[in-house]
Amino acid sequence: MLHLLPLPLLVLTVVLLIRAEFRSATQQVYIFKPASTLLVILVAGLTLLAPTANPAFALWVLAGLLLSLGGDVALMFTSSKAFLVGLVLFLLAHVVYAVGFTLFNGFHPGDLAVGLVLLILGISGPAWVA
Repeated sequence: MLHLLPLPLLVLTVVLLIRAEFRSATQQVYIFKPASTLLVILVAGLTLLAPTANPAFALWVLAGLLLSLGGDVALMFTSSKAFLVGLVLFLLAHVVYAVGFTLFNGFHPGDLAVGLVLLILGISGPAWVA
């Protein structure tokens, strides 16, 4: 239950982040985006203290969240190099999540179907969004 203590503060930072995004308040976004991600990391880290915690799984999730935080911070900079760093960090985060979830949940045939649908949507997305 301890891991739920930061949730009210997390909700507040997310609401402030959304407000800042709608107002195009870049400086506030630069504060509330990493703050929100850090609070998510704190919630995930605190789950390690739960008696039923699976430390190995939690560490995979924490690794993905830390890479995502790095991606968020990198994308705050406007250079093409920072964009590439952010992109690579988010790619690595998703690889970590995929490996972590597969290690602890297994790989199922339905995963291929979901992956295929997401691939089709990702490839054709620009065509049907425009």
